[in-house]
Amino acid sequence: MLRRPCRQAKTRYEREESDKNIELVEWMMEEWDEGTCVGTTGESMSEQNTITALYGEDHDRLDELFKTFQTSKRSDFSKAKEAFKEFTVGLQRHIVWEEELLFPIWEEKTGMVEDGPTPMMRHEHGQIKQLLDAIHRKVESQDLNSDQEEQSLLNLLGSHNRKEEKALYPAIDNVTSAEERATVFSNMKSIPEDQYNACCSGH
Repeated sequence: MLRRPCRQAKTRYEREESDKNIELVEWMMEEWDEGTCVGTTGESMSEQNTITALYGEDHDRLDELFKTFQTSKRSDFSKAKEAFKEFTVGLQRHIVWEEELLFPIWEEKTGMVEDGPTPMMRHEHGQIKQLLDAIHRKVESQDLNSDQEEQSLLNLLGSHNRKEEKALYPAIDNVTSAEERATVFSNMKSIPEDQYNACCSGH
C-alpha cells in the first residue's frame, strides 16, 4: 500500500489538473522524496534493477541516434536515413513499453488512472508521433528542410523525458518490487515487433 504522502500527491494533482501547463516534475518530486513512497517489499534498489536506469539509458541511446541523423543528413544522407530509421523504430518501441507495461502497473498500484500523470504522458506520446511522422515523410522524399519539425520534436522530447526521468520513473520504482520490475523487463522482450516497426519500411 502507498504511504500517506503518495495519496497527498494524488490529491494535489486533482487540485491542479485544470492547469494544462502543470509541471509534472515539480509536484511529483516534492511528494516522492527518498523514502516517501516504498515498494511493496520495502527493499533497497540497486541502480541495475530500476526502471529509471534502464529507461533512461534508452532515452540516451535514442538521443544519440537522432543527433547522428541531424549531423549527417546534409553530408551523408544514407547514414542519416539509417539513423533516423533506427531512432523511429526505437522510439516507437519505447512508447509501447511505457503504454503497455509501465503505465498500467503505475495505475494499478496507485489508482491514478484518469486523474494522474499517465494521461498527460499518453497525450504527449500522440504529439511525438505526429512530429515523427512529419519528419519521416520528408526523409522518405529526401527533403532536407525538416529543421523546424526536428526542433519541435527535440523540445517536446526534452520536456517529456525530463518529467519521466526525474519524476515518473522514480515513482514507479518506488511502488514496485524487484520481482515486479523484473517482470516488466522480461515482458519488454516479448512485445511483437509489428507493434512498433510498422513505419519507415520504405527506408
